[in-house]
Amino acid sequence: MGWLLALAAGVVLGLATHVATLLAVPSLVTDPAVQRLAVLGPEDAFLPLMAESDRPRVSFLDPAFRYRLCRFDLARGPVELRVPIGPAYTALTLYGRDGVPFFSINDRSAIGGMLAVVVTGPGAPPPAQPGDAQEASVAAPTLRGVALAAAMVPAASAIEAVETALSGARCSEAGAPGAAARP
Repeated sequence: MGWLLALAAGVVLGLATHVATLLAVPSLVTDPAVQRLAVLGPEDAFLPLMAESDRPRVSFLDPAFRYRLCRFDLARGPVELRVPIGPAYTALTLYGRDGVPFFSINDRSAIGGMLAVVVTGPGAPPPAQPGDAQEASVAAPTLRGVALAAAMVPAASAIEAVETALSGARCSEAGAPGAAARP
């Protein structure tokens, strides 16, 4: 009977250790997603996630889409994001420093053929003078984050049109020269 009690205690201790490890790992990661993406290029610019060889620079991307990524730092102030709508589905998703999405918008919410979002820091009020009434204002949960623009390629013949639309995506400090300029 004593061995049954020892076995039960071992199983409970093993389960508790397993659960504690699973819960602790995300907070112990020293290389968050935003830092790993730094190798792609500078902050405040939408950069393609497909290399010249058409192989993705990031794993597990859907080949039916083309992507642009912008890393941003809100310590310098709000960031303005503008993504032109492609010939098919287009979306803009914002992620915090930890890689958790906190906002998403797609072409169905676009006005004037453009997805426009102003991102402010945690707890910061919206910009005093919004660029125009057609842009959303979002407070990020962290000072650093990533914006991912994705546009679907409906057919091989549309790749150039999708790439052209995404090349007009802008990621800049709100109020900076050219920030509100539409491509």
